[in-house]
Amino acid sequence: MRFAVYAPLVLSVLLSALAGVLARRAEPALAARVLAPAAVLTAAATVWSLVLLAAALLGDVPPLVREARADGRPVTDPVPGAIGFAACLALVVVAVRLRRAVRAGRNARSALRRLTAGQPAGTELIVAASEVPRAFAIPGRPGRILVTSAMLRALAPAERRVLLAHERARLHHRHGLLVTAVTLV
Repeated sequence: MRFAVYAPLVLSVLLSALAGVLARRAEPALAARVLAPAAVLTAAATVWSLVLLAAALLGDVPPLVREARADGRPVTDPVPGAIGFAACLALVVVAVRLRRAVRAGRNARSALRRLTAGQPAGTELIVAASEVPRAFAIPGRPGRILVTSAMLRALAPAERRVLLAHERARLHHRHGLLVTAVTLV
């Protein structure tokens, strides 16, 4: 049981150690496509381990089993109380942070919907009046590109083409999905 419970925790530490090496050596698109699903899988396995550890604390063994002996020695609890308690606290922290991330994502999507409201269906580029130079891809069907007027003023025509190509690539490669997955993890 110990291996099944603690292995995901060890794997998450290993993934965090190896992620930097992979991110530096691999092509960015490949690194993102490998690391994001690996992080999601590792996070899910880690949460499952925490659930098992917390369940061992909350599901106290019945008195008959507590008094049982194996080979003349008392049977020990599989999970010490301190570890079970720490797992419960970690699960609470995970739940609170996940709730905050989901709420922030909903608020951002709502704000983006308001910005794109009223635009014709086939409009790819939306220019927002702002003195802050910003540009980003808005995922969805259809995906759109939002660029501020300050950004357009700051770029030469060739740079604008590069900017739009970059944002189109983000839409094409579903960058928003990867960012959302990693944010939730």
